[in-house]
Amino acid sequence: MTMKRWKKIWNILGGLLLALAVAIFVVPRFFGYVPLGMCGAGVRCEYPQGSLLYIQKIQPEKLRVGEPIAYYRGNLKRQPVVRRITRIDYSNGQFMANQDDSDFAADIVPFSDLYGAPVSFYLPGLGTAFTELQTLPGMVILFFLVGTYLVLNYYFGALAKGEWPPPTEFR
Repeated sequence: MTMKRWKKIWNILGGLLLALAVAIFVVPRFFGYVPLGMCGAGVRCEYPQGSLLYIQKIQPEKLRVGEPIAYYRGNLKRQPVVRRITRIDYSNGQFMANQDDSDFAADIVPFSDLYGAPVSFYLPGLGTAFTELQTLPGMVILFFLVGTYLVLNYYFGALAKGEWPPPTEFR
């Protein structure tokens, strides 16, 4: 294959990856959906472990017993968890949620910790990667991959134009 063909293939692959990333992570935000990586075991049998869920904001009045819900657990408001609602107490402004349908070891969650409700669409296997990319090591790896892509893009472009290796001059 010629260098121009490699450059063309490289640009197509980069464009497809960029379009896929925008379609998965950016476009849903315009429709009010927030991506959430579910690394641990969430609601049993509904979402596979490691899935990328899309969460839609919901008002407490629309909560229903038996439906999955995403909420912040405890004082650490970093990563929401997804559980099933087992009881709703509107008078005290809270609900109970657990992995299964029992009240044993259920979380008592105030409405202020409510994050949203997962929609029925999810992407299996992408949740762990999405969660890891939000950490410092994940961002370093992402910047390294993007930088490598840009350097190789420049290199393939220079090879395709015949500008690489640069000419050497001796005086």
